[in-house]
Amino acid sequence: MTDQEETSEDDDRDEISDWFWDILQRAESRGDKLREILMGLERSQVTQFLEEYDAAAVELMEPPHTNYLDALSRESEDEIDYLARWVVSQGKEHYYQVLENPRKMPRNRRGRENPFCGVAVDVEFEKE
Repeated sequence: MTDQEETSEDDDRDEISDWFWDILQRAESRGDKLREILMGLERSQVTQFLEEYDAAAVELMEPPHTNYLDALSRESEDEIDYLARWVVSQGKEHYYQVLENPRKMPRNRRGRENPFCGVAVDVEFEKE
């Protein structure tokens, strides 16, 4: 398999807006800061943020990206979801490096904590 074949076939960079990546960057890998930013938005904007987060993560939840996970991680949809969302949480540059080179996908979650886990969903719920 060549590096070109390992690159994601569905690389639609327009789907994930600069607005989304800017919010992640401003949150500085802190869940409390993300919460503060999202609380300042309209509910529809929080929903858009969630949709873009999901869209970015789903790109990493299928082969070729899952080919490099360790065996236990590949067997669990929750683990695959967690790792994909962790990659997104690292920001635009890291995300696109992994998207373009599936070998950079983390093999497992050891040592990887996603500070944004559940924050946007909680804020969206609170804004109902």
